[in-house]
Amino acid sequence: MSNQINCENDLEKLQENLQVSDTAESSFSTQLQQLADAMQIINNVVSTIQSDAMKAVIDLGNRIAELVASVDFTPILKKFSEAIIPFQYIGLLERLKWPVFLIDDDALRQDILTACAEREDEEAVREIIFSYCSDDFLKAMEDDWNSCEVISAERKPILSEAMLMHKQGHYYASTSMLMCQVYGVASDIVNLAKKNGLEIDDDEKDFVSEYFEIKREDVDKEKGRLLQMIVMTESGMMLWNAMAKYLQSEILCSSESKKRWATQPLRNKICHGDQLNFGTKEHSLKAILTIDMLIQLAYEIKRIIEIHKEHETTEGICTDEQQVD
Repeated sequence: MSNQINCENDLEKLQENLQVSDTAESSFSTQLQQLADAMQIINNVVSTIQSDAMKAVIDLGNRIAELVASVDFTPILKKFSEAIIPFQYIGLLERLKWPVFLIDDDALRQDILTACAEREDEEAVREIIFSYCSDDFLKAMEDDWNSCEVISAERKPILSEAMLMHKQGHYYASTSMLMCQVYGVASDIVNLAKKNGLEIDDDEKDFVSEYFEIKREDVDKEKGRLLQMIVMTESGMMLWNAMAKYLQSEILCSSESKKRWATQPLRNKICHGDQLNFGTKEHSLKAILTIDMLIQLAYEIKRIIEIHKEHETTEGICTDEQQVD
């Protein structure tokens, strides 16, 4: 305590001695004396800090070092790494134009990331996804489609037959059948939302027009209505956004690019008879994955509707209770 008081007194004295004199009558000897006094005070301050404050800081630093050494930060770093990976992974899938955004499988994700660790290897990724999407995987996907109450019952046999065609290697058949159902599945989702009063207002439609760069008058057309459904999603926005970009830029575009046609099934070009090279396993599998993304969107919209209904019910109960009170 005495050292601290002495330190404070010395600092005050230092401040006083270092002030520039307001008069011109200060002599050179007086200035030298002030400088000498100031240097002495500084020495006292440094000595005090070294003896007390610095010792305390060093002791605290040693205790922190011991604490850090005793903590295993591996789980924390691992969680941070896992939080970063999806950004990297989704960006990679967008560049490779493979619509597997919604397949939540750590092994698949790691295989794709590893294959592209040094350079983006499109061929390696293609083979990884082909291997992953086995008949068992597709069977589970088909079962999920058939369980989706949002999808029209009359539409499900078409989807199942398209899946069968894919498994038998009839890729022209599977791809064309599925591309003809894209807007059909989208209409099932839109009808569900509209039936339950789940719609966006004009300001949100303006946002859809601006964000997706489509004409305002086209927002309520087929493509625009589908994009509206994606905007309504309330979780996993980064994934749904990537899905929306893939649908808009690849599946629903009218590009004349033969490079794009070589790997992507363009709905408009196939249905109008322009694109004729879609009889490959890659085209067919991407068509399947596209339909699956839409069906997962249907599940999400249905989930949102159920949440809204529960919220309205809760609000109604609270209002009734307030009236009783």
